[in-house]
Amino acid sequence: MNLLYVDFSGLGLWDQRFMDLLERAASPGTRLQVRHLEGDGLGRSPFLSERPEEYYGALLRAVREAEEGGFDAVMLGCASEPGLRAAVNAARIPVVGPFGAALHISGLLGRRLGVLCPAEGGRRKRPLVWHEHTVRLYGMAESQVAFRLVDVRKPDSAFVERCVRTGALEELREEILARYRDSILGNGVKEAYRAVAEDRAEVLFFACTLWGGLLAPIAETVDVPVLDPVVTLLKATEAAVLAAGFSTGSRGRAENDEMRR
Repeated sequence: MNLLYVDFSGLGLWDQRFMDLLERAASPGTRLQVRHLEGDGLGRSPFLSERPEEYYGALLRAVREAEEGGFDAVMLGCASEPGLRAAVNAARIPVVGPFGAALHISGLLGRRLGVLCPAEGGRRKRPLVWHEHTVRLYGMAESQVAFRLVDVRKPDSAFVERCVRTGALEELREEILARYRDSILGNGVKEAYRAVAEDRAEVLFFACTLWGGLLAPIAETVDVPVLDPVVTLLKATEAAVLAAGFSTGSRGRAENDEMRR
């Protein structure tokens, strides 16, 4: 199967990192590409804009091009899933986001999902209601999900602007990753433990793709499954494509025959 991972950073800062994470976890026969959104009006920032509607046009173009280019599914590289509903409605192939993937897979692993979201100083720039709406959208009861915040000290804007202006993107990437690692070793472990002990979470999900590949300290601390945002997205998407291939439609039968060869 051919899968496209779409990153929302207009810098291309994370393309290779996400490709490395995906390739390590991909099933045999899964072919991957990573692309970042490009187009007029998109900011040059390593982080998601506070105005997610800025991405909709570029995302819909990327999904249409993926469909025309023979991809079997598109993965959205952001747990806030901006534009997901519009992309799903416009596409004939699966379009999957990390949070939706985690909601579905967590139901197979436990009765209550603890969702840990990035914040700064105990506050989020994007309201939790986005995720709460996603919970309702997928038909899950709000009582099945508990949210907690994990502080991440992002680099100051002057440092980010200097790195972007001078092309020091590797320096910028490593600085951001170091801060996300620190967040896990800092209050990430504490909040994960509290989600299990106090919220009775039976599965944990860290709701930012930049935490992908960094969650080993959490898995070593708590005695419940910890869903990596990038790996969970990949595995749910692979499953969706395989399930569609074994459908009863004519396209499904053709793919079914091909899989058995």
